[in-house]
Amino acid sequence: MSKYILVHGSWHAGWYFQPLASLLEKKGLKEILYHDCSEEIQNWAIPQLQDQPVAPLLEPITCHYSTDKQHLRTYLLCEDDRDVDPQAQRDMAKECPSKVVIMKTGHFPFLSQPEKIAEQIIA
Repeated sequence: MSKYILVHGSWHAGWYFQPLASLLEKKGLKEILYHDCSEEIQNWAIPQLQDQPVAPLLEPITCHYSTDKQHLRTYLLCEDDRDVDPQAQRDMAKECPSKVVIMKTGHFPFLSQPEKIAEQIIA
């Protein structure tokens, strides 16, 4: 994602660039997170975004592997994800033994390809 530094003139404060900053942020989100979603989905999803709490990211988790077919895990690796690198996704999938399904999708496959996600859940 590109970073922009907006420098105001002598009579303008940061508020002066808010409309431009909002447009740049929205465009960046579309290109990074929603590039494979329809414009209708993008326009619905972007206003839904909220800050992500940090605490759950810091809390260690333990995976308990079960050979019971009911409890097998499936990791959907999003090959066209522009936010989380596919190699990082592979590394995460190794942390908890999982069946890895590689999908040619972006960061939110449940928005861009819900039918394929449903097929994986039902399978």
